Amino acid sequence: MVRLSSVTHSFNAGQRINFLSSQVAGGSLTATAPPNANVCPPGHYLLFILNAQGVPSVAEAAALAAAGPSAQLISPRLVIGSATCALASSEEAS
Repeated sequence: MVRLSSVTHSFNAGQRINFLSSQVAGGSLTATAPPNANVCPPGHYLLFILNAQGVPSVAEAAALAAAGPSAQLISPRLVIGSATCALASSEEAS
């Protein structure tokens, strides 16, 4: 996940890249939410899937509503082919 850019005076304080742990089973990919909002604050990101050689897919814009161990799925959304991006919420303060 790469956070969408926001530049002020040639400086981007919000630039981030997060590598999510994931599992593939039965033709589905499941990614684990970032550990907390300090690592990955809620907002808009570009979501890439890397193949075994590290080549990225075409990005899909995704909104991250929450992060952390108590994050819960709210609504799935089909993004590219059979890849699914989902939004989550958390009871933890962010």
